[in-house]
Amino acid sequence: MTTPAPLDVSAWAPRIKAQCPSVKLAARSADHATAINEGPALSPAVFVLEPNYSAQSGGNYTDSLLMQLTHWLVPVLTCVRNVADSTGAAASKDLDTVRRELFAALVGFKPDPDGYTVRAHSGKLLTYKNGFVYYLDVFQLEYQLRNQ
Repeated sequence: MTTPAPLDVSAWAPRIKAQCPSVKLAARSADHATAINEGPALSPAVFVLEPNYSAQSGGNYTDSLLMQLTHWLVPVLTCVRNVADSTGAAASKDLDTVRRELFAALVGFKPDPDGYTVRAHSGKLLTYKNGFVYYLDVFQLEYQLRNQ
């Protein structure tokens, strides 16, 4: 399988919207700071951010063929607001619901028929700002990069 760089995550937001019934907005964003500063127009909102990657040094190669395993990390930002309280406690319950749906939609997802499946990598609470709770989950997948 030949994988172009960068990783194409264009199918992720539509998949999230289709498979996560509580999500009102699913979109792409350049970075989490932009999404947080602008604030989502709808809540709950999920933003698929630009992926990062690392590659194993070396790899298998000859004069004309290179095969190298690449590890891709795809950050997904969840933004939840619940106007029932100003502390974020009510939003935390909503956040749990969205994240369960998000994991069901993405973990095991195979965006490329020739690629590997998506796995959970890490997650952390980013901030509470302007009534929104922001949580960042990172999902991982690997591709065998080939030049032919």
